[in-house]
Amino acid sequence: MDAPRTRWWERPDSSAPAAFISHASADASQATEIVRVLEAAGLRCWIAPRDIPAGSPWAGSIVDGIRSSRLLVVVFSARSCASPEVYREVELASRERKPMLTVRIDRTAALTGPLAFFLSSIQWVEATARPLRPQLEQLPSTIAPLLNVAVTPVAGTSATREERGDEPDRDLDLDLLTKW
Repeated sequence: MDAPRTRWWERPDSSAPAAFISHASADASQATEIVRVLEAAGLRCWIAPRDIPAGSPWAGSIVDGIRSSRLLVVVFSARSCASPEVYREVELASRERKPMLTVRIDRTAALTGPLAFFLSSIQWVEATARPLRPQLEQLPSTIAPLLNVAVTPVAGTSATREERGDEPDRDLDLDLLTKW
């Protein structure tokens, strides 16, 4: 399916990032996996600290990153819900009228506090099972219509562990392991 046609004056700056990835620093590995999936599909991402130039003021770089990006992706967990920085990023994106998409990576996460104001009316992408990557395969095709762009199909990771030659799945639930 082709992306909807846009008029020349509606075309976004092709050098601008498609998505700003807002996440708590404790969720950096999951946020990085989201970036890998999106960038493999041709959707350039802005993520701290990767995209903050050495010697640049952190806060100013975050503001510039949000303003230059077309969409805010919130990596939603109990940690991000408690993060004042994630709240500030969501608030700024809202003021800039950026579309937002929430990727819920933590079953225990509930919208509370200030984030509830901004995100409660937005349907989120559920990605709470492990491994994370298979749940993210549809993320580029979810984002594409929000930005009115076409995406490159991502090579599937739906092969079984046996087909890939991996060790057998031990059915570990990371959420249960972290409750101790």
